[in-house]
Amino acid sequence: MRLECGMETLLTRFIAALRLAEVPVSPAETLDALRVLRVIGIHDRKQLRNALALTLAKSSAEKERFAACFDTFFHDFAFNERPQSDYFAEVSLADIARVIPPGRALERAAMMFSESAPQLGSELVQGAALSSSGRIINLRDKRHLVDDLLAWLEVPAIKRHLLQNEDLTTPATRSALQHLVQYFTDEVQAFVDRRYALTIDPSGRKALVDTALEANLAQLPPAYFTDAGRVVAILAEALRQKHRQRQRRSRRGSLDLPWTLRRNLRYDGVPFHLRFRRRKHQQATLYVVCDVSGSVSRVARFLLLFLHHLADALPELRLFVFSSELGEITELMRTTSPERAVEQALSEWGRGSTDYGHAFARLEALITDKLDRRSSMLILGDARSNLRDPRTRALASLARRLRQVLWLNPEPPEQWGEGDSLMRQYGPFCRRVDRCARLADLERFAERLLFATGR
Repeated sequence: MRLECGMETLLTRFIAALRLAEVPVSPAETLDALRVLRVIGIHDRKQLRNALALTLAKSSAEKERFAACFDTFFHDFAFNERPQSDYFAEVSLADIARVIPPGRALERAAMMFSESAPQLGSELVQGAALSSSGRIINLRDKRHLVDDLLAWLEVPAIKRHLLQNEDLTTPATRSALQHLVQYFTDEVQAFVDRRYALTIDPSGRKALVDTALEANLAQLPPAYFTDAGRVVAILAEALRQKHRQRQRRSRRGSLDLPWTLRRNLRYDGVPFHLRFRRRKHQQATLYVVCDVSGSVSRVARFLLLFLHHLADALPELRLFVFSSELGEITELMRTTSPERAVEQALSEWGRGSTDYGHAFARLEALITDKLDRRSSMLILGDARSNLRDPRTRALASLARRLRQVLWLNPEPPEQWGEGDSLMRQYGPFCRRVDRCARLADLERFAERLLFATGR
């Protein structure tokens, strides 16, 4: 019964770790996994891994996260390596038995003289499952679990016998048992450290997301672009799922209360027949204009990645980038992987001194005849135009033909009027001007954009 309870607790904690690692597991799947664990046990790790993967992981992304979580939770047992053999070269099991009387403590010590040392790893997992401190929430819990597991392995008993029978030990035996105690302690501490990391943040994903969300993108070193790009994909997928749920509700429409009440008068007002009002969504276009010069290129990189991942949830997209010249990259983003498309756009159009006035005039010539009041424009840039002509009339002409113009500026508002910044001149033609310097800002804006313009 105690072992059965331990298995249930072990599986419960593994399921909790899976959910933290963004692998959704339903109650029914949990029961199926428990049946698998009862049949297979935890000693045949490969068989258990395959069976639980079939039971709990559905998509390829979930299988990848499941594998990483399983390897930490089950495979990362302690005692994969035996203690240093030098300490036991001149010591026999009989020497140990003269110090430690028969019992579990002697059994644990005897394992070091056989090939069964890795079995202690399995016992350690069972001990963690049965321990009242097995669920680690804070650092104090770590200390309690270490003490519980050392007691489970009879380490305090070995230390006590060593002190009580010191006159019966030879220097070699004493040295071997002291090494054994230290070996057990180090392995348990390492096991608990890994379990703590797993409980708090499986696979490091949450820490990665939290750090990237708050990082200033303009100061983000290139070495972190790949990790931040993964975070963009995670955030975009979460926004897409939320948007799909909103779309399903929107397609159903809102309840037509007057019609419903009239139709159900015959039933004393009980609403057997419901009618919903459905809004007809008209196709719109979102024009995105990004400054990709050196000062803004890092923020532009992640905005373009966001939009690429959200393309199927947004209206029709047309993407333009500029520095000294303006070019359209819509087709490039459709036909090339996100990272390669962004790199190529930054490399090809990010050269020269920034000229916002020229970019707006060029844009007006390209798209004026295609604009309508259903479409929107998003501009990303610091509005620093190197003292060139702002050509505000070009932006004003675009804004009159559009539903709205939104501007994202990576600089703090107190700098928008300083030096060569034209933000104060361009601002009146925009419905909103927001600061956007972190992934958290991009995520918040993308969600608002999906809500306002999504199909």
